Amino acid sequence: MQLPKILHVTSKVKHADARGPYIRINPKYVKDAGILLRKNEHVRQWYITTFVLFIPYLLCAFAFVSWPWHVAAFIHCSLVYNLATKYIRRARLKSEVLAFRAQLKHDSKHVFHLATVLASSYNLGITTATAIQLLKKEKE
Repeated sequence: MQLPKILHVTSKVKHADARGPYIRINPKYVKDAGILLRKNEHVRQWYITTFVLFIPYLLCAFAFVSWPWHVAAFIHCSLVYNLATKYIRRARLKSEVLAFRAQLKHDSKHVFHLATVLASSYNLGITTATAIQLLKKEKE
């Protein structure tokens, strides 16, 4: 299932990035299905995090809190994924491994290259060998 997203083609990014439901991609990579799958996985993760966190707010808020707090709660929930993946190494590792696995479903012959990118580009503190092991695992 495709979740709603905004795809913006721009040369302001080196390859691509995703922030919430907003994906920016360099024109050179627009037709790269692997990168798009990886970014779509990040969008999916954002939706899951945002709405799973928002459910308890809704349950409490409809009973006890006035309307402006619903908006603030939703904004807070939508920021959690981005902040966690930026500042918490374990959250970033899990997020990136799942996203790279999605990319590998499209093109599984580039495991070593993607493992090298994963190990060197995201400040995860892992080696390429560890990245290969994580990418090849079925479930965590």
